[in-house]
Amino acid sequence: MKVRKRIIVYIAILIVLLAALLVLFLYDRNNRNVQSNELDSAAQSFLDKLKNGAGDSEYEQEINDASLGTNADGDLTNAFPDNAAMQAPILDSSSKVAKINGQTILGIITISKIGVKYPIIQYVNQKSLNISICKYSQDKKLNDLGNVALIGHNMSNGLMFHNLDKLKDGDIIQITDASGQTITYGITSSYIIEPQDTDCLKTADPEKRELTLITCVTGDFSRRFIIKAEEIY
Repeated sequence: MKVRKRIIVYIAILIVLLAALLVLFLYDRNNRNVQSNELDSAAQSFLDKLKNGAGDSEYEQEINDASLGTNADGDLTNAFPDNAAMQAPILDSSSKVAKINGQTILGIITISKIGVKYPIIQYVNQKSLNISICKYSQDKKLNDLGNVALIGHNMSNGLMFHNLDKLKDGDIIQITDASGQTITYGITSSYIIEPQDTDCLKTADPEKRELTLITCVTGDFSRRFIIKAEEIY
């Protein structure tokens, strides 16, 4: 009898644990879907504002001001916060330019192969990464000649740059900038570095458009996963 009661207790505990895991899974999936939908809305807001702001000097000036970051393009040791905690996206539709959580949207990154379509904002500090993908380069605008570096979280729920390691050489990345221009880049290489290594931020050819994507390595967040790409003509 005692053995039977013990088995029943163990089964009850197991059922409770499984139910709790199911609740957490459903909550995480719902939260992911909400965040993804809000970021999609922010990207669309950027495109809508772009249509209305084309040729508007105030619009262009605000975008230009927001494109100049304050980070020093230093090493990537402290670029990421210790804990990746995405903020709930809050879209500001009242301003002349599209903004998300108070930061001006500079463009959109699209990687169709892995379902990426996110607003790009300027990296100001670690908190910027909790909003969306960030332009890490300080002295360049999106799609400028030379190397433009973008940095993003590797979120365990699949958002942001979590699936960069599924990309291969030749895969396509598209960047739409504040002028409405969309440039297509082809991946040329991918590799892992220590965070003190800043060679990935350097320009190989100042006469070409280069793109660098940076995130943490899955399973080893102390290291950085790098994607290099060049414009396809």
